[in-house]
Amino acid sequence: MLRLDARRNREKILLAARLAFLESGPDASLEEIARRASVGIATLYRRFPTREALIREVVVLTKQELLAEARQAQADQPRAWDALAQFLRRVAIRRLGSLLPVLGGRVEPDQVFYDVRDALIATVRDLIERAQADGDLRSDVGFGDVQVMTNLLSRGCRRHPDR
Repeated sequence: MLRLDARRNREKILLAARLAFLESGPDASLEEIARRASVGIATLYRRFPTREALIREVVVLTKQELLAEARQAQADQPRAWDALAQFLRRVAIRRLGSLLPVLGGRVEPDQVFYDVRDALIATVRDLIERAQADGDLRSDVGFGDVQVMTNLLSRGCRRHPDR
C-alpha cells in the first residue's frame, strides 16, 4: 500500500499524463508530464518505469472511469434511454472517450485490462438492449456505435474560425 503522498503523486501523474496524451498523443514528453504533475522525473519513473507502463495505467484507469460512469447512470436513471444519455453526457464532459483510440493500440492487455473491458462492454450493452426493448433506441444500434459516439462527443465541438 502506498503512503498518502505517494498515492497523491501517482494520481497527479496519471491526470497530467491523460491531459498530455490527449493533447500530444502517446509520444507526449514524460518530462512535461512530470512538470504538469509537479513532481520530479525520478518520481514519475519510480511509479511508472516505462512509457508503456504509464500508458497502460492511463488506459485501465480510463476504462474504470467509463465503467463507473455507466454503472452510475444505471443507478441514477430508471429508464435505460435516460441512463444511456446520462452516460454519454458524462463521458463527453470528462472527455473520457477520446483517449482510448489514441492509446489503445499501445497497451499490452492483461487480466485487469480484460476484466474492466468486459465489464464495461456488458454494462453498456445492457443499457443499449434495455433501451431497444423499451422502444427508445433503434434495433440496429450496437456497442460499437456507442463507442464511436463517446469518442466523437469527447472531442467536443470546435467552432469554425470564420464563424
